[in-house]
Amino acid sequence: MKRHVLTIFSLLVLAAAAYPVDLSINAGLLFGLRMASNSDISDVYGSGLVLFPQVSVNFMKFVTVGVGYEMGFPQTGKIGTFEEDATLKLSGIEIFAGVQYPLKMLTPYLAVGVGFYSYNQTVDSPYALEVDDSQMGLRVAGGVKFYPLGNVFVALEAKFVALTVKPYDDDVNLGGLRFCLGVGYTFKL
Repeated sequence: MKRHVLTIFSLLVLAAAAYPVDLSINAGLLFGLRMASNSDISDVYGSGLVLFPQVSVNFMKFVTVGVGYEMGFPQTGKIGTFEEDATLKLSGIEIFAGVQYPLKMLTPYLAVGVGFYSYNQTVDSPYALEVDDSQMGLRVAGGVKFYPLGNVFVALEAKFVALTVKPYDDDVNLGGLRFCLGVGYTFKL
């Protein structure tokens, strides 16, 4: 999987290099809802809030490459037979490449990439071990930027993260959907 994502990423960068350079930088901040794909995780922790600052560079009109940091706010819940207090934290750096199609005031886009996520789970029990680890996962996002005032944009994005971890003996899916709304600015170079 790593090899395929890096190959796609490299091809997009090479394709951008083949056309005249039209550089611009997007800086934005997205805020939204994170929903877990795993029903057990969802039952314990519910949906969480996520904050995603990001920066991307448009190499030409249609190709963009970027980096962002997904900060997951700690989620709390009750776990196990004795309903013990538990906390889950998930955050990570994401690298992505995508295509976009600028229209007059709208720019729809699709992006793929990888994320390097850290996760931590603590349970308020003398018998539970703390889980503190990291794992790489795939991310796919799509959305639209709306430019109401010059270079200022409002973004709406849906993202899916595929993240399977193995804290003990069983695989656990910590991935899922994120629905975010944000604001940003495009710097034309």
